[in-house]
Amino acid sequence: MFVCICTGVTDTEIKQSIAAGCRDMASLQAELEVATCCGRCGDMCEKLLSESHHVHTRSIDIAIQVA
Repeated sequence: MFVCICTGVTDTEIKQSIAAGCRDMASLQAELEVATCCGRCGDMCEKLLSESHHVHTRSIDIAIQVA
């Protein structure tokens, strides 16, 4: 699904960038130029970042409990 219409960026591309190391809006903007034109995609980008952070945090919590 297209998240940023202005630059033609999809949710898959955003998720790939997050997986590759983007951890905040500034890094997503630098890499993909999302939310640099009209800004309407900013909320969705923040949501994808937040969801990714939750997944990473949850994985760490599970690993600590197992150890």
